[in-house]
Amino acid sequence: MVSTFLILLAVVASTAGPVAAAPAARGIAWTPCPGDSTAQCGTLSVPIDWADPASARIPMAVARRPATDPAHRIGTLVVNPGGPGGSGYDFALGADGFFSSALRARFDIV
Repeated sequence: MVSTFLILLAVVASTAGPVAAAPAARGIAWTPCPGDSTAQCGTLSVPIDWADPASARIPMAVARRPATDPAHRIGTLVVNPGGPGGSGYDFALGADGFFSSALRARFDIV
């Protein structure tokens, strides 16, 4: 299944309260991924200097594999395969090979 070196963060949307955003933060405009219309891709604007959230920003590509049972979706699982060399973008797109069908039914994988 999933190796222990993976860092996983579950953000349960149904119970999470609002999160304060940096002044220039924007939502992600999700669109079908090139070459895989079952996944969604977008860009997240992140600060260059996390100690100064109002500093200059850069785009970061993100991918989302939506929950397979949206009626019973309970949140989002944000994944990071670690590094160096691991791509969170590719990891999210390949969620079928890393996560059980029960987990993928209930969570979006980002």
